[in-house]
Amino acid sequence: MKGYQFARMETYSVQGAPGKKSTGPKFRKSGERAWTAEEVLDEAERKPWASFHVDPDGPTPQILPGTVRTFAAARAAHAEASTVKEVYLRRGKKAKRKLRADARTLYSSVVSLPTLTKDALADPDLREECVALLTAAMEHERKTIEKVGGVLLMGVIHWDEDHVHAHYLAIDPRLGRVDGLHPGRAAKAAFNDAHAQEKANDRKAIGQGANRAYRAAMRQWQDDFYEAVFDGAGLLRFGPKRYRMTRAEYQKALAVKDRQARDEKRRTESAATFNEQVTAIEGEKIDLLVRETEAARMSAQGRAEIIRAEELASSATERTEALECGMKAIEARQIDYRPGTQKRREGLEFGPKAPEAEEERHSLKDRIMPAFDVLVGFARRVFGVRQREEAQEAKAAELRRRAAILKASMSKSQQVVPEGLTALAAGETLPLDEESFLGAWAIPREADTLALRKRLDATPNLELRAAHQATRDAVLLTEDGDELRDRFVNGVKVIEANAAERGFDLDTGRQDMKKATNPKVAALHTDQFPEPIKVVRRSLERVRTKT
Repeated sequence: MKGYQFARMETYSVQGAPGKKSTGPKFRKSGERAWTAEEVLDEAERKPWASFHVDPDGPTPQILPGTVRTFAAARAAHAEASTVKEVYLRRGKKAKRKLRADARTLYSSVVSLPTLTKDALADPDLREECVALLTAAMEHERKTIEKVGGVLLMGVIHWDEDHVHAHYLAIDPRLGRVDGLHPGRAAKAAFNDAHAQEKANDRKAIGQGANRAYRAAMRQWQDDFYEAVFDGAGLLRFGPKRYRMTRAEYQKALAVKDRQARDEKRRTESAATFNEQVTAIEGEKIDLLVRETEAARMSAQGRAEIIRAEELASSATERTEALECGMKAIEARQIDYRPGTQKRREGLEFGPKAPEAEEERHSLKDRIMPAFDVLVGFARRVFGVRQREEAQEAKAAELRRRAAILKASMSKSQQVVPEGLTALAAGETLPLDEESFLGAWAIPREADTLALRKRLDATPNLELRAAHQATRDAVLLTEDGDELRDRFVNGVKVIEANAAERGFDLDTGRQDMKKATNPKVAALHTDQFPEPIKVVRRSLERVRTKT
């Protein structure tokens, strides 16, 4: 690759430049346009309103992921960093305040290669070389930025301008301001801080010294970039004007530098190939030694396994007998599972059917000990099954109790008791369906909304109250997780929501039009329980009062 290095950096704020906020563009003291951080991100993403200088149908930007992979995430990270509260001294004490709108919160550097974009797009090898070089530049920027506390968000390669180039975006999530990421600004601030007392006496000299520190830091930034990235790529540090060369001399220098880079690359590749060959030969020798060593080890291990197998043969019979004895004892409740606690690990204990004689207990314990670890797991599973069965039995008993109460209530009020409810109260395991719960509303999730609204509009207030009570009872009598219970739960929710529209109290059976959330629905039905008769007792006894 022939040419010279081009790299520059800039920082941007939310507002763009100091001064009052305005909708129009702002300019810096130098007369240069003051772009906002949002405008920089829009231009990098190639938003139409921010990229009039390029073809809108050109190739899309190529993202080099850093800490984020999308522009949306980059905007979110910058927005969070720009709202960080900075620490300052107020009357000798530390205080916090939000960042100014013109505080520089976005760092952006750009690296351009001396390669025409059209040539790179036409040659896949050249394009791959450009991407590799820009990725190496991004890695160098990441290390430089992280040393001073910054975070490199992402890199963006543009393929729609004359030369291939990339932008690198960074923030400082801790301080918010990115002045510390800019080597020139950081050097200038450090110089001013070191000569703060002298500044009052000779402001001009200190200012000139700060500017020299700024320029020196920026030159060093360029030198570091060249040494780390572009020197090995065959680029020159400066252009022909800086070297004071004629065009012919400069072209010759470019060719020499490019040839040096290519020779170095070939030497590196040759050295790598030679090292691979040497490594392969050494690897074969090592593999041979490893195989010989492994063979000797396997032989010794085989002999050891034979001895071990002979030792375990005698214990295998004992372990099998221990497993059979222990499983039978666990099933017969002679042995039970003991859950673990903070002070004691899980294990086994004697159950309610264990032998009463102490000698028999010791004998049983000795027989199951060879398979103790396996029996603990088996007892744990049996214990879990037993707990689930007991919970299901308790649940079934509770359902039978509720069914009996509801059956008695319906019989007392001379209502027809469904067969399914009678069977449930009697302890029979008959399947329940919607017909088993008279007057209850079972509404599926995918119910027809229009048909449901017609049903609600046609139901008077007191019938709605009766349906609510029946549906609520149905919820109590069905099991958790059952599809029928879910439909009854939906029915309760629908009835309560419609009652709120009517301003109808389902508990008292009274309607209050002022509380209705939908006056039109409330006007459809006005039936309600009559107001209770109030008895007022008059006392004819005279009461003596002071005048």
